[in-house]
Amino acid sequence: VKGFTDNTGSQKVNDDLSHKRAEAVKAELTAAGMPTAVISTQGMGPKDPIADNTTPDGRKQNRRVEIEVTVDQSKVPAETK
Repeated sequence: VKGFTDNTGSQKVNDDLSHKRAEAVKAELTAAGMPTAVISTQGMGPKDPIADNTTPDGRKQNRRVEIEVTVDQSKVPAETK
């Protein structure tokens, strides 16, 4: 789970906020029954914007969380590969 921010505010504030966003999503996933051991979080701050930070709408789009799902191929049964 990766959390992101727009580029307003200090780097420290954005790093902390993006980490809190990722942790909030992790908490929801755990509450829904996903084991915490399989969820990692990362605060990305304002890195990798998906929109223009010079407009209000662009900044709004950059304040986001992305969930990346990966599979440990060694645990996937051969017949399903």
